[in-house]
Amino acid sequence: MPVIATPSRSRSIAFVLLAFALLVCAPAQSKERPLLAVLDFEGANAGLNPAEVIALTEDARKVALAVLAGRYDIITRENLVDLLKSHGKTLEQCQGECETETGRLIGAELVVTGRVARVFGAYKLTVKIHQTDPPKLLGIQDANTEEMKALPGLLQQATRALLESAAPRQAVRTGRRASEKRVEKGDDDWAVSTSETAFVTFRSVPPGAEVWLDGKSLGRPQPGKDAVTRRIPRGEHTVEMAVTLYKAQAKTFKVSRARETIELRLKPNFAELNLDSKPSGLPVFIDGDEVGKTPIRGKRLIAGPHDLRVADRCHFEWTDSVVVVPEEDLNFAPKMKPKMSAVTVEVRFRGDDVPAVLSVDGKEQGPTPGPYKVPLCSKTVKIVPEDDALNSWENALALEHRQVWKETAEVSDHASLWKAAREQEAREEMVENLGWLQIDTSFRMIGTIPGLRSTTSWQPRFWSRRVFVGIDTGWAIDDEAGGTAWVETEEGGQREYQAGTHSIGTFNLMAGVQEWYSWGGVFLRGLKGWRWDSRELGSPVADGGGTPLQRQYGNQVQLSPLGLEVGGRFMFGQSNVGLQVSYGRFDDGASWTSVGIVSGWHEDLMTIKGSDPVKVGPMLTLLQIFPLGVGSLGPMVRAIDASSRR
Repeated sequence: MPVIATPSRSRSIAFVLLAFALLVCAPAQSKERPLLAVLDFEGANAGLNPAEVIALTEDARKVALAVLAGRYDIITRENLVDLLKSHGKTLEQCQGECETETGRLIGAELVVTGRVARVFGAYKLTVKIHQTDPPKLLGIQDANTEEMKALPGLLQQATRALLESAAPRQAVRTGRRASEKRVEKGDDDWAVSTSETAFVTFRSVPPGAEVWLDGKSLGRPQPGKDAVTRRIPRGEHTVEMAVTLYKAQAKTFKVSRARETIELRLKPNFAELNLDSKPSGLPVFIDGDEVGKTPIRGKRLIAGPHDLRVADRCHFEWTDSVVVVPEEDLNFAPKMKPKMSAVTVEVRFRGDDVPAVLSVDGKEQGPTPGPYKVPLCSKTVKIVPEDDALNSWENALALEHRQVWKETAEVSDHASLWKAAREQEAREEMVENLGWLQIDTSFRMIGTIPGLRSTTSWQPRFWSRRVFVGIDTGWAIDDEAGGTAWVETEEGGQREYQAGTHSIGTFNLMAGVQEWYSWGGVFLRGLKGWRWDSRELGSPVADGGGTPLQRQYGNQVQLSPLGLEVGGRFMFGQSNVGLQVSYGRFDDGASWTSVGIVSGWHEDLMTIKGSDPVKVGPMLTLLQIFPLGVGSLGPMVRAIDASSRR
């Protein structure tokens, strides 16, 4: 049956629809709850990637939603990003800043932060909750684990315990949210008053702790100081101090005087390790890092798990895994088991096998040849023949783990050794009495003619090297280009030629006296011998410089006049090498100067008992006897000669 609407029924329906519309369009009058924000945790230094850090942060938000449901509104990460974006900031920019400042920026009353750090091989989780107005640290929860996969479970437990114990039971903020627009009322109701501050000194026991005030780091004491002093507003604050190997502690205090001192005694978060070994002196490793050698005394280990190891090449390693409990010292004294090798030695004398006794590091092993098991790091092996007429034999060992070291020992009799020793003493005595053989090589100017000289002298030790004898040899070449010479002709006249080459050679016997000092010495010596003089001519001047005749017009050997020379030597430190300078003059008025190198060769430069002589003396001697080739010396001589003529 159809329903027919009457005028009265139509008015009733319209009234109901209007009331429903007004109810729907009316603004909500429900009371707002305060906000709680969970900032992204810090975990990069612990090896966590960004996705793992966000996952831990979301776990903390879930716990906050479950614990504080009905009391606080939890800001999602997406809303947190939007709120910071409205203030011109990003979530990455705010991470690590002061927690309370970030909270006030987004309008949150409570802020939860967290950090995961890698400390001594274990993961340390720290969760904090801050109140933003006034700034205040409400609580801290710590947890430790060795495995990364255990972090989510520990985080949930720590966050739940933190919120249940530290979050206020009643909301302390109502009204509009920070994200809502509000009408500014101007500055008419702003009362400016002088803020009161105080100097507060923060000190820790032990000293050196880092100080946080209201969630903001104040740093550590400067070098030479044991405290941090800052000027802060009077009122209530929260301080937190932390230093390595000690538990972090927090304290809420109220500043009411102009100067205050806040001191926190931190509880140890370590135990001392005492580790020795038998034998001692072996390397010790803690968590893979070498920390010294046994014995180790008073080594501080932070609370938590650690791996200990004592190991070297000579012993089987000792290991142990421990969990350090604060203030419960650990003591270990492992007895190390040596690694073994083996030694076998066959003994012979003049081709025959000889029975003998084998000892290693002074400990008798038994009759030769062996083999005998001995510690890997044994040092020496010694063989003592049973025949008393034979000498013992000793050698150094270089063993490998689980390998046999084999050697053949050739022994000798006492008479042979005595004879060899006497021969050695005779050689040493001969060299001792021989004295000093000294060679010096010099650059010498004979008048204006440059050249080289070499002097060899014997200085007997039984005269204390004050007297010496020797020989002196030298030569000089002068290119007389640019000059002329008159030579007698066969007809009795004279003819002018271009000058050629003037060569001089000398060989003199030498004797003298000298005196030695710490810096070197001085000497006086006389020379007498033979002089060879040769001159060659070029082209006749009258022929206009034609083909050189290379005529030999002077070639004679004659006794040289008696010469007297005085000079000094300046030695280089404790070596047998030095610089020598001298000046000499002949009876006929000619003079010369010499500058050169001097070196000695005597028993101190030779290894009598070894096989190789020391190379310093012989090498310098060879260099002095053959200093330069004639071809390379020529340009130098001509340049010096040209300079002297100018």
